[in-house]
Amino acid sequence: MRNTNEEELVCIVVPSSLRYVPYLELYLDILKEKFVSYEIVYWDRFGLNEPRENCVVYRGGGLAKGIFLLPGYWGFRRFLLEYFKRRKFTKYIILSVQVAVFIYDFLRDKDYILDIRDYSHESFFPFRIISRLAISSSSLTCISSEGFLSWLPSEKQYVLSPNLRDVNFEGEVASFSRESRVISYVGAIGYFASNTKFIDGIKGLKRWSLRYIGRGTEEVNLKQYV
Repeated sequence: MRNTNEEELVCIVVPSSLRYVPYLELYLDILKEKFVSYEIVYWDRFGLNEPRENCVVYRGGGLAKGIFLLPGYWGFRRFLLEYFKRRKFTKYIILSVQVAVFIYDFLRDKDYILDIRDYSHESFFPFRIISRLAISSSSLTCISSEGFLSWLPSEKQYVLSPNLRDVNFEGEVASFSRESRVISYVGAIGYFASNTKFIDGIKGLKRWSLRYIGRGTEEVNLKQYV
């Protein structure tokens, strides 16, 4: 990618297979518009082998759950730190608070943007402390929902950044049927308890159906549940 400032190089750290990180495109749009060079380092947790330019891939066990996923995070941490030794980045964009916690010792004196898209392990005290430090040290923290403000540190200012891009739908005709309605869950499939509670809450609704588009650690369990 052409860069108007040859010394500027941004590293985007992605915590999952690219297919399940749609908000990555928001950052790529901005970087391309500003002609800023970038590299994407991502964890192909679902083994999708997605070819893409400017990408470096870590492949390791990503389908485990709970504490059994920790070896995967430690492996990704080692991979990142080794890669950072070989490359000189001017800024980092971390698309996961979990990853930020695991590499906070590296990030704390760096220029980085933190992007938070979900509630994860904030109830675990050590995680909550380090995540607060990671948020405080970031040059910018983006969130996808105002609802996150109920559990995020109140002393930090946040930028609301939903998963929306500028798309022109003018002239498009959308099919719509009043006879049936579909609720779609798009992304990595996790949070078994929350999903089953939602399923139980809507199963009595007439003419409504729920579909999941994605893969994840709770995919099989939810199939068995329904």
